[in-house]
Amino acid sequence: MNTVYFAKNIKKYRMDAGLTQMELARILSISPQTISKWEKGQALPGLDTLCKLSDVLHVTPDRLLAQDTEYYIGIDGGGTKTAFGLMDSTGKLKQYLVLGGSNPNIYGMQNAIRTIQEGIEVLSANGSVKHIFAGMAGAVSGGNQEVLQKAMNDAYPSIPVEIGSDIENVRYSILGVRHCVTAICGTGCVIYAEDETGFHRLGGYGYLFEGAGSGYDIGRDVLTHCFEVEDGLAPASLLSEKVRRETGAPLFSVIDKFYREGSSTVAGFARFAFLAEGEGDPTAREILKRNIKKLGEKIRYAQDTFHCGNEVIVSGGIAENWKAFPAYLIPLLRPDTVLHIPSLPPLFGACVRSLGEANIADPTSFRDNFEKSYAEICHD
Repeated sequence: MNTVYFAKNIKKYRMDAGLTQMELARILSISPQTISKWEKGQALPGLDTLCKLSDVLHVTPDRLLAQDTEYYIGIDGGGTKTAFGLMDSTGKLKQYLVLGGSNPNIYGMQNAIRTIQEGIEVLSANGSVKHIFAGMAGAVSGGNQEVLQKAMNDAYPSIPVEIGSDIENVRYSILGVRHCVTAICGTGCVIYAEDETGFHRLGGYGYLFEGAGSGYDIGRDVLTHCFEVEDGLAPASLLSEKVRRETGAPLFSVIDKFYREGSSTVAGFARFAFLAEGEGDPTAREILKRNIKKLGEKIRYAQDTFHCGNEVIVSGGIAENWKAFPAYLIPLLRPDTVLHIPSLPPLFGACVRSLGEANIADPTSFRDNFEKSYAEICHD
């Protein structure tokens, strides 16, 4: 038996069980000095004592003796779902988990905390966790970050846990970038410029106040056009025909659905603009051009105002589901712009943030390991 591995493991599992050395010694009917020697790597228990110890700590004897791999947990918390990844230092995912949404502004603080802790409990049962990073939508607004951070510190005193914005998940999904502009264009839209002084936010006020550039704005414009066609105020288009075939009924007859289900349902209609634009429909092209122009203006302003380099990272449904997105956006940005649309999920950036990019010796190998293991786990 290796005293170094055993010393590290027994201390970890004793603390996880909430026992002091004195309490554990009393349960095992041995002296506290013996426990101390074990945890200093100065002695090992006999076989009978090892078996008793494993029962008390609820861990197998093999786990107490093993060289325990250190893992990192990355969390991508959103309004619809929360993705958790348990990863080793090479980038390989050991476990992947998806739970419900964890935006505290939508689900409430206690529900958000409960979701995050549930995921951590499931993943941390598989090995020693060295660090956790949770990039969450709604986490840094108001006083949410302080409340979330305290809850995690109280629940996991022996594991460093950091709470941050979901924008960090996207930012760190592209390795090797020092400073940049990062945008999430989903139902809503938020832009961050990162320079030497930190992150500077533009937008992110919610779908009611964005105005243009978000999935909600595009979906709303699609539906507005279709309502106008039904009323005879605009000629029918390929776009309106696609929507009509999908709904199977006049939009006005199901208008309560949009008010009842809210922004995400409206944003879902943006995909019809993408499809119709791809088939040359001028109405869809005008809707998309108008919205992307506003998005481009915001990103260009960030480029010109802050010292954030020439790289731009854009994630979210608009960038990921519309093939022509780069062709519309790039002409609106600085001529030297390098545009990145991440092919890996934001969870990858959360895992990178948990490990720390500076600790990644070989970025290419690290990314390949994550991509391969993620595909294997999700496929299974």
